[in-house]
Amino acid sequence: MRRIKVKTSREYSVLVGSGAVENISCKLKELLKAKKIMVVSDDNVAPLHLEKLLNRLCGSFECFTHILKNGEEHKNIEAVLGILSHMQ
Repeated sequence: MRRIKVKTSREYSVLVGSGAVENISCKLKELLKAKKIMVVSDDNVAPLHLEKLLNRLCGSFECFTHILKNGEEHKNIEAVLGILSHMQ
């Protein structure tokens, strides 16, 4: 896997590459102390990848999901509040 730095108003790293999903649990255990994970996806991507991702994560973490409607118009404060309320 490769680490790519994304520079927006706040810089962050993204891991990409072949086998990323297969190795995600081990990689997250290295990076996080958390025992719980919230996976946020949209209704286009989730049907394609969510089940496989959860199969890899849920053996090591307590997993929660939140599915948003697709599209930039749904990336807003209401979506953030929905995610936060789901986390409580």
